[in-house]
Amino acid sequence: MTNTQNVTELQPRMTREQLIDAARTAAKFLPVASAQLMNELANRLDYTSVALCEAMAQRKELAKENSTIKFGVQSIKDSFHSGSNEDISEAIKDALNLPCTATNAVAREMAADNIQSAIDLITSLLNHQASGVAAVLNILQNHSDNLRAGAVVNG
Repeated sequence: MTNTQNVTELQPRMTREQLIDAARTAAKFLPVASAQLMNELANRLDYTSVALCEAMAQRKELAKENSTIKFGVQSIKDSFHSGSNEDISEAIKDALNLPCTATNAVAREMAADNIQSAIDLITSLLNHQASGVAAVLNILQNHSDNLRAGAVVNG
């Protein structure tokens, strides 16, 4: 891109990568403050896009698990209609053993977020340098980190 290139010459529909590259290239021809802002916007667009892609993949996994769980519930319902205690028991056992990896990951992340909120509240309300408070904060932080890492199965 040159100083004389018109904005209208840009492609009407660019990919994310093309837009980020164009913003970084344009930044070279801007005043320093504007160039820094343009580069920061390009970086944030890049990070946000990565996070969005991860969220969409997680959403897809959760939708699959939701479908599987609904199938399990339907099996239990069908077993009740059959009247056989063995069928009901087997359907419940199968439903309880359904894999829910993505669901469990989201639940762990939510629990870790709640713990982090508690840490932030304690830090804001109390003297977090006091030995007892610091120990509690360390325990909470370790538990939150373990949840996020998947080292704790149930919060």
